[in-house]
Amino acid sequence: MVDLPKQNALNLSEVPKPTLHNYLPQGNEALHQHLLGLAGKVRNSALPAHERMIHLWGASGSGKSHLLFAYSKEAPEQNGIFLSPTSSDMAWQQAIQGLEEARLSCVACDDTQLLNTDQQAWLFRIHNLIKDQNQSVLLTASDQAPTYLDIREDLRTRLGWACVYRVKELSDPEKVLAIEQAALARGMNLSADVAPWLLHHFHRDMPSLMSLIEALDIYSLETKRAVTLPLVKQLLQEKSG
Repeated sequence: MVDLPKQNALNLSEVPKPTLHNYLPQGNEALHQHLLGLAGKVRNSALPAHERMIHLWGASGSGKSHLLFAYSKEAPEQNGIFLSPTSSDMAWQQAIQGLEEARLSCVACDDTQLLNTDQQAWLFRIHNLIKDQNQSVLLTASDQAPTYLDIREDLRTRLGWACVYRVKELSDPEKVLAIEQAALARGMNLSADVAPWLLHHFHRDMPSLMSLIEALDIYSLETKRAVTLPLVKQLLQEKSG
Protein backbone atom coordinates (compact mmCIF):
# COMPACT_ATOMS: atom_id res chain seq x y z
CA MET A 1 0.00 0.00 0.00
CA VAL A 2 1.31 3.45 -0.93
CA ASP A 3 2.20 5.71 2.00
CA LEU A 4 0.31 8.97 2.12
CA PRO A 5 2.51 11.96 1.34
CA LYS A 6 3.35 14.17 4.30
CA GLN A 7 1.80 17.20 2.62
CA ASN A 8 -1.50 15.36 2.71
CA ALA A 9 -1.72 15.04 6.50
CA LEU A 10 -5.22 16.43 6.37
CA ASN A 11 -7.84 14.91 8.68
CA LEU A 12 -10.69 14.24 6.27
CA SER A 13 -13.02 13.30 9.13
CA GLU A 14 -12.99 16.90 10.36
CA VAL A 15 -14.87 19.78 8.75
CA PRO A 16 -12.41 22.53 7.72
CA LYS A 17 -12.59 25.88 9.44
CA PRO A 18 -15.25 28.01 7.72
CA THR A 19 -13.94 31.01 5.79
CA LEU A 20 -15.51 33.36 3.29
CA HIS A 21 -13.17 31.95 0.65
CA ASN A 22 -14.05 28.26 1.05
CA TYR A 23 -17.77 29.01 0.79
CA LEU A 24 -19.32 28.02 -2.53
CA PRO A 25 -21.63 30.91 -3.47
CA GLN A 26 -23.69 29.39 -6.29
CA GLY A 27 -27.15 30.89 -6.00
CA ASN A 28 -26.00 33.25 -3.22
CA GLU A 29 -23.53 35.39 -5.15
CA ALA A 30 -25.01 38.76 -4.08
CA LEU A 31 -24.82 37.83 -0.40
CA HIS A 32 -21.29 36.51 -0.73
CA GLN A 33 -20.09 39.67 -2.47
CA HIS A 34 -21.82 41.81 0.16
CA LEU A 35 -19.88 40.06 2.94
CA LEU A 36 -16.57 40.09 1.06
CA GLY A 37 -16.82 43.81 0.46
CA LEU A 38 -18.25 44.77 3.83
CA ALA A 39 -15.10 44.53 5.95
CA GLY A 40 -13.13 47.02 3.87
CA LYS A 41 -16.05 49.43 3.71
CA VAL A 42 -16.62 49.29 7.45
CA ARG A 43 -12.93 49.89 8.13
CA ASN A 44 -12.69 52.87 5.82
CA SER A 45 -16.00 54.68 6.15
CA ALA A 46 -19.09 55.11 8.26
CA LEU A 47 -21.82 53.04 6.64
CA PRO A 48 -25.55 53.52 7.27
CA ALA A 49 -26.87 51.07 9.84
CA HIS A 50 -29.06 49.16 7.38
CA GLU A 51 -25.96 48.29 5.29
CA ARG A 52 -24.17 46.94 8.38
CA MET A 53 -27.01 44.65 9.46
CA ILE A 54 -27.63 41.45 7.53
CA HIS A 55 -30.12 38.69 8.26
CA LEU A 56 -29.85 35.30 6.57
CA TRP A 57 -32.60 32.73 6.47
CA GLY A 58 -32.93 29.32 4.91
CA ALA A 59 -33.00 25.60 5.51
CA SER A 60 -30.52 23.75 7.68
CA GLY A 61 -27.40 22.94 5.67
CA SER A 62 -27.67 25.95 3.38
CA GLY A 63 -24.48 27.53 4.75
CA LYS A 64 -25.84 30.23 7.08
CA SER A 65 -23.71 29.17 10.05
CA HIS A 66 -20.65 28.91 7.80
CA LEU A 67 -21.04 32.51 6.66
CA LEU A 68 -21.76 33.92 10.12
CA PHE A 69 -18.83 32.14 11.73
CA ALA A 70 -16.50 32.97 8.85
CA TYR A 71 -17.28 36.69 8.85
CA SER A 72 -17.17 37.01 12.63
CA LYS A 73 -13.66 35.51 12.60
CA GLU A 74 -12.51 37.50 9.56
CA ALA A 75 -13.88 40.79 10.84
CA PRO A 76 -11.56 43.81 10.88
CA GLU A 77 -8.79 43.32 13.44
CA GLN A 78 -10.25 39.86 14.17
CA ASN A 79 -12.44 41.15 16.98
CA GLY A 80 -15.77 39.68 16.02
CA ILE A 81 -17.82 37.33 18.20
CA PHE A 82 -20.10 34.42 17.25
CA LEU A 83 -23.18 33.77 19.39
CA SER A 84 -25.91 31.13 19.32
CA PRO A 85 -28.61 29.74 21.63
CA THR A 86 -25.95 27.51 23.21
CA SER A 87 -23.60 30.41 24.05
CA SER A 88 -23.06 31.12 27.74
CA ASP A 89 -24.61 34.10 29.47
CA MET A 90 -21.07 35.40 29.90
CA ALA A 91 -20.48 35.35 26.14
CA TRP A 92 -23.59 37.42 25.56
CA GLN A 93 -22.56 39.89 28.25
CA GLN A 94 -19.06 40.10 26.77
CA ALA A 95 -20.58 40.97 23.38
CA ILE A 96 -22.62 43.77 24.90
CA GLN A 97 -19.67 45.11 26.88
CA GLY A 98 -17.42 44.91 23.82
CA LEU A 99 -19.86 47.02 21.84
CA GLU A 100 -20.34 49.52 24.66
CA GLU A 101 -16.57 49.96 24.78
CA ALA A 102 -16.29 50.10 20.95
CA ARG A 103 -14.01 47.05 20.88
CA LEU A 104 -16.07 44.75 18.66
CA SER A 105 -16.36 45.15 14.91
CA CYS A 106 -18.88 42.34 14.42
CA VAL A 107 -21.47 40.32 16.31
CA ALA A 108 -22.92 37.25 14.59
CA CYS A 109 -25.92 35.45 16.08
CA ASP A 110 -27.06 32.11 14.68
CA ASP A 111 -30.42 30.32 15.06
CA THR A 112 -32.31 33.35 16.31
CA GLN A 113 -35.55 31.33 16.20
CA LEU A 114 -34.25 29.31 19.18
CA LEU A 115 -33.15 32.17 21.45
CA ASN A 116 -34.62 32.15 24.95
CA THR A 117 -36.22 35.20 26.56
CA ASP A 118 -32.98 36.55 28.04
CA GLN A 119 -31.06 36.00 24.81
CA GLN A 120 -33.73 37.82 22.81
CA ALA A 121 -33.43 40.77 25.17
CA TRP A 122 -29.63 40.75 24.83
CA LEU A 123 -29.84 40.58 21.03
CA PHE A 124 -32.26 43.51 21.10
CA ARG A 125 -29.69 45.46 23.13
CA ILE A 126 -26.92 44.43 20.71
CA HIS A 127 -29.00 45.58 17.75
CA ASN A 128 -29.54 49.01 19.29
CA LEU A 129 -25.86 49.41 20.15
CA ILE A 130 -24.73 48.52 16.62
CA LYS A 131 -27.40 50.73 15.06
CA ASP A 132 -26.02 53.71 16.96
CA GLN A 133 -22.40 53.01 15.98
CA ASN A 134 -20.66 53.67 12.68
CA GLN A 135 -18.29 50.73 12.32
CA SER A 136 -19.86 47.56 13.72
CA VAL A 137 -21.64 44.80 11.81
CA LEU A 138 -24.53 42.62 12.97
CA LEU A 139 -25.13 39.30 11.23
CA THR A 140 -28.10 37.18 12.25
CA ALA A 141 -29.65 33.99 10.91
CA SER A 142 -32.79 31.91 11.24
CA ASP A 143 -34.64 29.05 9.57
CA GLN A 144 -37.47 31.30 8.41
CA ALA A 145 -37.89 34.84 7.17
CA PRO A 146 -38.05 37.36 10.03
CA THR A 147 -41.76 37.94 9.44
CA TYR A 148 -42.55 34.39 10.56
CA LEU A 149 -40.23 34.12 13.57
CA ASP A 150 -41.88 33.35 16.91
CA ILE A 151 -39.83 35.84 18.95
CA ARG A 152 -40.56 39.12 20.70
CA GLU A 153 -42.16 41.57 18.31
CA ASP A 154 -39.65 44.41 18.64
CA LEU A 155 -36.73 42.08 17.89
CA ARG A 156 -38.54 40.43 14.99
CA THR A 157 -39.19 43.86 13.49
CA ARG A 158 -35.55 44.86 13.85
CA LEU A 159 -34.29 41.70 12.17
CA GLY A 160 -36.64 42.37 9.28
CA TRP A 161 -35.25 45.91 9.00
CA ALA A 162 -31.82 44.52 8.08
CA CYS A 163 -30.63 43.50 4.61
CA VAL A 164 -32.45 40.18 4.42
CA TYR A 165 -31.14 37.36 2.23
CA ARG A 166 -32.65 33.96 1.64
CA VAL A 167 -29.74 31.51 1.53
CA LYS A 168 -30.21 28.90 -1.15
CA GLU A 169 -28.88 25.40 -0.56
CA LEU A 170 -26.97 23.86 -3.45
CA SER A 171 -28.81 21.05 -5.21
CA ASP A 172 -26.96 17.79 -5.81
CA PRO A 173 -26.37 18.63 -9.50
CA GLU A 174 -24.99 22.04 -8.45
CA LYS A 175 -22.69 20.37 -5.91
CA VAL A 176 -21.45 17.98 -8.58
CA LEU A 177 -20.78 20.94 -10.89
CA ALA A 178 -19.02 22.84 -8.09
CA ILE A 179 -16.78 19.84 -7.32
CA GLU A 180 -15.90 19.41 -10.99
CA GLN A 181 -15.20 23.14 -11.46
CA ALA A 182 -12.98 23.22 -8.37
CA ALA A 183 -11.06 20.24 -9.72
CA LEU A 184 -10.64 21.82 -13.15
CA ALA A 185 -9.37 25.02 -11.53
CA ARG A 186 -6.56 22.89 -10.08
CA GLY A 187 -5.87 21.24 -13.43
CA MET A 188 -7.48 17.98 -12.34
CA ASN A 189 -9.68 15.87 -14.56
CA LEU A 190 -12.06 13.84 -12.41
CA SER A 191 -13.57 10.73 -13.89
CA ALA A 192 -17.32 11.23 -14.35
CA ASP A 193 -18.28 8.93 -11.47
CA VAL A 194 -16.19 10.65 -8.78
CA ALA A 195 -18.30 13.70 -7.85
CA PRO A 196 -21.67 11.85 -7.66
CA TRP A 197 -20.06 9.08 -5.60
CA LEU A 198 -18.62 11.60 -3.12
CA LEU A 199 -22.06 13.07 -2.42
CA HIS A 200 -23.30 9.69 -1.23
CA HIS A 201 -20.19 8.42 0.57
CA PHE A 202 -18.48 11.49 2.06
CA HIS A 203 -19.40 14.64 3.98
CA ARG A 204 -21.95 16.55 1.92
CA ASP A 205 -20.94 20.05 3.05
CA MET A 206 -18.92 21.96 0.50
CA PRO A 207 -15.94 22.92 2.71
CA SER A 208 -15.28 19.22 3.42
CA LEU A 209 -15.67 18.35 -0.25
CA MET A 210 -13.28 21.14 -1.25
CA SER A 211 -10.81 19.89 1.34
CA LEU A 212 -10.98 16.44 -0.22
CA ILE A 213 -10.37 17.87 -3.70
CA GLU A 214 -7.22 19.52 -2.34
CA ALA A 215 -6.09 16.22 -0.81
CA LEU A 216 -6.81 14.33 -4.03
CA ASP A 217 -4.81 16.84 -6.05
CA ILE A 218 -1.72 16.29 -3.88
CA TYR A 219 -2.26 12.53 -3.68
CA SER A 220 -2.66 12.06 -7.43
CA LEU A 221 0.55 14.01 -8.10
CA GLU A 222 2.51 12.05 -5.50
CA THR A 223 1.25 8.68 -6.74
CA LYS A 224 1.33 9.76 -10.41
CA ARG A 225 -2.20 8.44 -10.94
CA ALA A 226 -5.29 9.96 -12.49
CA VAL A 227 -8.14 10.97 -10.17
CA THR A 228 -10.47 8.04 -10.64
CA LEU A 229 -12.94 6.44 -8.25
CA PRO A 230 -10.45 3.70 -7.22
CA LEU A 231 -7.92 6.40 -6.26
CA VAL A 232 -10.57 8.25 -4.22
CA LYS A 233 -11.54 5.05 -2.40
CA GLN A 234 -7.91 4.24 -1.71
CA LEU A 235 -7.28 7.70 -0.22
CA LEU A 236 -10.35 7.52 1.99
CA GLN A 237 -9.54 3.96 3.08
CA GLU A 238 -6.01 4.92 4.06
CA LYS A 239 -7.17 8.01 5.91
CA SER A 240 -9.81 6.04 7.82
CA GLY A 241 -7.26 3.37 8.67
